[in-house]
Amino acid sequence: MYKITYKVPDGNLIKLKVELDAGNKIKFFELRGDFFMYPEDGFLEIEKFMIGKKLEDPLFVDLHQFVVEK
Repeated sequence: MYKITYKVPDGNLIKLKVELDAGNKIKFFELRGDFFMYPEDGFLEIEKFMIGKKLEDPLFVDLHQFVVEK
């Protein structure tokens, strides 16, 4: 399982937990942090949306580049 914690400068903490299957597809995704989402079930919808996405998808390449460069 991958765990990423990122503190936005002068901002909020963002936490991601991601678990992949053997084919690099997401089988578990959790987004949390010190921020609010309204309605709260928005977290669940994002998490469900991410299941099955591949680690090589452009979103993750961009996210990895962002986190590594910061």
